[in-house]
Amino acid sequence: MTTRRLMDELRQSLGSRPQPAPTPPQRRERGAAPRPAAAPAGLPGGLRALPVSDPPLLEQLKASTPAKVGVARAGLRYRTQTLLQFLTDFAVSKAAVESQVPQGWAEQQGWVELQTAAEDAEQFLARPDLGRRLCEPSMAVVRERFAKKPDVQIVVADGLSATATMQNGPPMVQTLVPELERRGLRVGTIPFVRHCRARVVDIIGQAVQARVGIILIGERPGLGTGDGMSAYLALDPSEARTDAEKQAISNIHRRGMSPDEAGRFAARLIEAILEQRTSGVTLDVSRIEVPQSDPRARINQAHPEPAAGCGQSHGQQCDQARNGLPGQVCNRSDGRPCEVATH
Repeated sequence: MTTRRLMDELRQSLGSRPQPAPTPPQRRERGAAPRPAAAPAGLPGGLRALPVSDPPLLEQLKASTPAKVGVARAGLRYRTQTLLQFLTDFAVSKAAVESQVPQGWAEQQGWVELQTAAEDAEQFLARPDLGRRLCEPSMAVVRERFAKKPDVQIVVADGLSATATMQNGPPMVQTLVPELERRGLRVGTIPFVRHCRARVVDIIGQAVQARVGIILIGERPGLGTGDGMSAYLALDPSEARTDAEKQAISNIHRRGMSPDEAGRFAARLIEAILEQRTSGVTLDVSRIEVPQSDPRARINQAHPEPAAGCGQSHGQQCDQARNGLPGQVCNRSDGRPCEVATH
């Protein structure tokens, strides 16, 4: 069951609980000071703990996502383990934004390195508009050295997580290119673009007159996921293209959609885009098989090895391994051992 479906069912379950009758207003004498409203039963300061009417459903929801869902508390605060995990996840996200692709990395992949108008990482973060266009020397390289009129123009970019691009970009390209060639499609010159935003695929695609453009770019990190990459695809890429005219493949990492799966899925999307001569919201994707991620791998980046815990990052204890000792088995882990560091 998907996370969205679980959330909907949990909301319906909570919404079906009978609500207490409202307390009638009390009369007060003329001139007397108004009485403060009574706080709801439960937490101080007017806070109220939301009752959980379907604990098994909540457990399924927590097992389906590494998000902070149903975390426990100690008074008004998170439990220590939950807070430590939150700080760890935040550190992962910050490190992803600050990561940089080393010089020479693009050449090692056989790609041409380009750069946007952003001069450095600080300017790139402060001026998103500069990351949406190439600097003039890089634009000249595209005009002079890139193959013209390819069927597919692939662009690889650092985006907001160079770590994500370095981990997932090469394996996805290694899968995507053969899949496209097997379909008889010609792939253009592949660049790596530094300090790049997703709109650059329109600039390069328009310059080389590509039929389809696709950019693989490090995505904005989330808590505990700093290695997620996305792919954006568009028919006849140009600066006039809107976001509604593009396809998106998100959460490309080894705990979501693997780079290999994403490469095969992107090839199927490109084939459909060329057949239907459209992309974005008007593309019919009903017949395109979408890869299903392994539910056992739903853990965050701070716990990268599936064997290192049950996959929960909420600070709660397991039903079947309440002491958290290594070697115990958690019902939500599909047989993976639990460790005290993950509970």
